[in-house]
Amino acid sequence: MAYCIHSSAHKNECDDPHNTCKGICINTEGSYTCSCPHGSFGDGTKEGTGCTRKSEKIPLFQLILGFGFGFVFLLVGSSWLYLTAKKRKLMKLKEKFFQRNGGLLLKQQISSLEVAIKKSKIIDGSQLGQFINEVIILTQISHRNIVKLLGCCLETELPLLVYEYVSNGTLSQHLEKKSGAISSLCWDDRLRIAAEIAGALSYLHSAHLIPIIHRDVKSANILLDEKYTAKVADFGLSRLSPLDQTHINTLVQGTFGYLDPEYLRTSQLTEKSDVYSFGVVLIELLTGEKPISFERAEAQRNLAEYFTVSMKQKHLFELVEVGIRNEENAEQVQAVAEVANRCVNLKGEERPSMKEVAAELERLRGFKRHTLVQLQQSNEEIMTSESEQVELSAIPSGASREYSLEMEMLTVHFKMHADQALYIWFGILI
Repeated sequence: MAYCIHSSAHKNECDDPHNTCKGICINTEGSYTCSCPHGSFGDGTKEGTGCTRKSEKIPLFQLILGFGFGFVFLLVGSSWLYLTAKKRKLMKLKEKFFQRNGGLLLKQQISSLEVAIKKSKIIDGSQLGQFINEVIILTQISHRNIVKLLGCCLETELPLLVYEYVSNGTLSQHLEKKSGAISSLCWDDRLRIAAEIAGALSYLHSAHLIPIIHRDVKSANILLDEKYTAKVADFGLSRLSPLDQTHINTLVQGTFGYLDPEYLRTSQLTEKSDVYSFGVVLIELLTGEKPISFERAEAQRNLAEYFTVSMKQKHLFELVEVGIRNEENAEQVQAVAEVANRCVNLKGEERPSMKEVAAELERLRGFKRHTLVQLQQSNEEIMTSESEQVELSAIPSGASREYSLEMEMLTVHFKMHADQALYIWFGILI
């Protein structure tokens, strides 16, 4: 229906039924003009293009352009969200990894040296005391299997300790079973790590002017470098043990599952408290299980108790992690399990010292190396013997007698020298 605008009193051409205007009709003298309303285009007449709303017909290039911009915006937006979420998750993982009882370890680059900075989160008198205690302890220690303190700053609002950066996470993380997967640590690595930890604790207990009791030995406080070398860390709860005292009466502190039951009951801290905690770490290395788990049956929740019962019932290999359960390792695994069982004895006086534990673990490592060397030598001897047999079979028949006489003379000559050497050696002994 046309819109009519009257311009005079004469005949209105817009009212003419034969008028072909479909848009806005403006009457003029003897005629009219036709146009389209706002928002549409065309000549407005029936015979012509009529009127078409602009929104009803969008050019193809505008449509493609719109879709293109929309896709790019969606891609950029989703990428930004993904990277932000990934960065946030990575930061949380780093914070979780570097979390250390009352402090936060942050990786920093100082000059060309990578270091870990331990920064206290909340400061009160006791925590400041722990920081100072850690500084005092670590300034007296130098051992390849103990994390090195490089410096400290106690004048800042948040006290800082600067350590060597140990890049490969904690032993606890490497033993953790993710989605049922077996730990990547092989038996040789586990035995070596155990021996290194034992050596470090033995050093703290006996190779120092004043013995040091760590008091918080656990797999989360054992750091691993890129070569899987163990580094004992976190000395915030450690105590110097005077030589004239057999124990220290102190408030019970430590981590549940690793705490010495005797220390928990009597509040008397001794070097054997560290031995018990190390025994739990040793059981972790054997089983790959957490020291406390509510996912296990009630009788199995405490790993140390579950382990000792399994040892009594001779069910050790039902508890040992599948990845290290084979005939080649069986003898060593059994021996290490017996050491662990002695370490977690409920009576401290019946536990071995860390010096004895370290010596036994090194002996077990050396025994395997010696066995491998013997096996290699045996293989070489077999190969040499086979080679000699081949060479002898290739000797011409005419030369066999000559060759036999030569060999006989060499044998006699060798025996003479051997007898002389034996006589000289025996004479030296006398």
